Amino acid sequence: MSLESRATALVLALVIASACLLLAAETTVWDRDEARFAGQAVEMGRSGQYLYPTLEGEIWLEYPVLVTWLMAMAISVLGPSAIAVRSCSVLATAATAYATYLIGRRLVSPRVGLLAMLVVAFNPLMLVEGTAATADAVLIAFITCAMAGLVWRLTSTVAVWPAVLFGGALAGALLTKGPVGLLPILVGAGVLWPRRNDRRSRAIAGEFGAAALVGLAVFCGWALLADRAAGGRLLSSRFLLEHVSRPVEGHGGNLLLWLPFYPAVAIVGLAPWSPYLPAALHRLWQGDERRPDLNRLLVWWIACPFVAFTVAVTKLPHYVLPAWPALAIAVAIAAAGAFDAQDDRNDASWLRGGVALAVIPAAVMLAALAAAQFLAHSPGLAWSLVPAELAMVVMLPLIVTSLHRGRWHAALAMTIAAAVLLPLVAAAGLSRVEALKPVPRLAATILSRADSASTVATLGFDEPSLTFVLQRIPQRLRTVDEVNRWSEESGRGFLVTTRSLASQAAWPRRLIEIGASSGLNVVDGRTLELVAFERPWR
Repeated sequence: MSLESRATALVLALVIASACLLLAAETTVWDRDEARFAGQAVEMGRSGQYLYPTLEGEIWLEYPVLVTWLMAMAISVLGPSAIAVRSCSVLATAATAYATYLIGRRLVSPRVGLLAMLVVAFNPLMLVEGTAATADAVLIAFITCAMAGLVWRLTSTVAVWPAVLFGGALAGALLTKGPVGLLPILVGAGVLWPRRNDRRSRAIAGEFGAAALVGLAVFCGWALLADRAAGGRLLSSRFLLEHVSRPVEGHGGNLLLWLPFYPAVAIVGLAPWSPYLPAALHRLWQGDERRPDLNRLLVWWIACPFVAFTVAVTKLPHYVLPAWPALAIAVAIAAAGAFDAQDDRNDASWLRGGVALAVIPAAVMLAALAAAQFLAHSPGLAWSLVPAELAMVVMLPLIVTSLHRGRWHAALAMTIAAAVLLPLVAAAGLSRVEALKPVPRLAATILSRADSASTVATLGFDEPSLTFVLQRIPQRLRTVDEVNRWSEESGRGFLVTTRSLASQAAWPRRLIEIGASSGLNVVDGRTLELVAFERPWR
């Protein structure tokens, strides 16, 4: 690897991390997944119990423990803030981009590797998950590093360190999100099985099989220890396997009706690179006799997540993100390959065929603009984003026009410009959406009056972001009668509820309203007004 290309890739990784950090700093923690992960990290640091995560004192059975460990470490350094709990995803996104570069560089060329870094990082879906306090960005980083280890071994004579990287990354992926972390094993098997009669391939399969067993042993060792400490409840949770059989929290449903979902996610989520998808997929379909390992690697890497999560009943856009680095490399090959002398007219026609795949993201952006104005009831919010939004919308047809006319350099330059503009558009939007959140404003009012002994209760509003911002586990009240009993207790306390519940005739008069905050519950898209009451201290 040349020193020049390595330095360029490191600088680009730093740029990617900076862009993600910019977005991560624009907002407070979102409901609900971010607040749940953040709450687990805070509780882990306070309790000193590191075997399994808990949320509001209860064992959290959704994911394994690694992301909670990482967030707890960040909180111990930076304090309980949005930047702290998101820092893991920011660094993981930069690591994913650099590992993608290494794969593209080793299998094709430095130009493809550098372009793949831009593709994998600067698109809507990766920017969302790469700046979120969730497990997905960390998972993708481990999967991509495992794939980098496999490619390293396939393209060199080094025997030990690629397998060590593969096994360590596999263990990290499993400890991050359970069974989804098995993807590197499936891809490795798909690449090596057609070469099973080759002596070198059998040796590689043995090395990586042993590394996979070590990675699985690390995960199983943690799971057994944590399950014993949790009284047998942890392993019975099955780590995400319930998502296969039922739509969790209403996400998903009928398999046939949801078949187009993930292809649509790829088209919209990979913008502005979507116009290159037809050429990229066509190249994979045709295969490449010069680089058969590359073709098998990308096909298996893309197909496994898309097939698995198409079959699963629960549907969420970020589930197919483990395929993003492979898609990025395929798109980079198609985009960079347009300038190669060996490109034939058939390749060029597929590059020109991305018209619909640019129109769809443009339409989605315009729809999002209209939805922002409708949901926020704030024309100022929506129209303030018009210049940036329209710049993105206009660029996509221009990219397609350049492709259609064979102006490859112009198309690629505009695509890169649109990709770099994307984080700036997102930052402008997030800073304005943040103003619509009612929780941070109301929490600030409570914290200005609370002391270390103050307690918090809620009625009709259970979003975990309130718990994280207040750094207190609230008492969940279910009826106005319970509120009446709570109001008679001694000690300073604060109650958070909705205006509709607080306006009931039976509401206790001794509670003093200290603040209210109207806004948008981003989770369900509904407007609401939250009210805070103080229980007199006696």
